[in-house]
Amino acid sequence: SNDSCIDTLFTQRNIVDGACLKVLISKSLGWVMTGASAIVKTPVIRNMLKAESAAGLSPQSIYLETIMYSCSVAYFVMKDLGDGKLDEFNEYGENVNLTLQNVIIVLLMWRYNKPSTSHCLLATALFAVFFLMAFTLPEDCGPVGECGSLLASSLSTFAPSIPAPCVSLKPCRRLLITLPLPLMIASRLPQIIANVRNGHTGILSIVTLAMNVIGSLLRVFTTFQNPKGLDMGALAGYLLSFILNATMAIQCFIYRENTKKVLAKKNK
Repeated sequence: SNDSCIDTLFTQRNIVDGACLKVLISKSLGWVMTGASAIVKTPVIRNMLKAESAAGLSPQSIYLETIMYSCSVAYFVMKDLGDGKLDEFNEYGENVNLTLQNVIIVLLMWRYNKPSTSHCLLATALFAVFFLMAFTLPEDCGPVGECGSLLASSLSTFAPSIPAPCVSLKPCRRLLITLPLPLMIASRLPQIIANVRNGHTGILSIVTLAMNVIGSLLRVFTTFQNPKGLDMGALAGYLLSFILNATMAIQCFIYRENTKKVLAKKNK
C-alpha cells in the first residue's frame, strides 16, 4: 500500500525495495503528467487564437472527447470517494485538466464557427445532464461475473441466448470507465477521416498529440504499478488512446506542408 511504502522508503530508509520504488516512480510520473497536462491543449488554443479560426477541428470529435474525459473524472472521483478519501488525484488529474481545456476549445470553436444559439444551449444542457447523471450511478452492476460465464458457455454451444443473470444487469459506475472506449473511437475517427479528406490537419498541434502519445504510454506503466490492483478498463483506454493519438500525430507530419499553406491562406 501507499502508507507501507512511505514507511519503507522514508522511515526505514530502505531505498532498495523494488516494489516500493516502482510505486514511487509511478506516483511521481502521475504527478508530472498531471502538471504537464495543464498545458497539453495550449498549442491548439494558441493556434485558434492566432488564426482566429477553428479550421480542421471536428465539432463532433471535440464534444465526444469532452464527454470522454468527463467520464474518467467521474469514475475516478467516485472510486476515490468509495475508499473514503481523495488520495489518488495523480491517477486522473490530467483528465480534469483536459476537460477544462476542452471547454475552452469548445467556446472558441463556437466563437469562430458561429453556430446557432439553440445549438450552443442544447449542447451545454446535454453535457450538464450527462455529467450529473454520471455521479448518480450506483456502484453495484449486478451479477456481472455470473452473466459473463453463462454467456460464454452459451456462445460456445452455438446456441446463443441471453442468460437470466444478464437481464438483471444495470448501469453502474463501471460504465464510466468502459464508455470512454467507444467514445474515444467515435471522437478520434471523425478527426482522422476529416484530416484525410481535407489533406491537412488544420490547427491541430503535433506538440499536443505527441504529449498525448507519451502520456498514454506513461499511464500504461502507472496503471500496471497501481497498488490497488490492475484496472483493465483504464488500461484498455490508455492503449487505445496511444494508437489513435499516434495516428493523428503521423498525419500531422505527413500533411505538414499542406497544413502550412491552408493556415497561411486563413491568415491573409
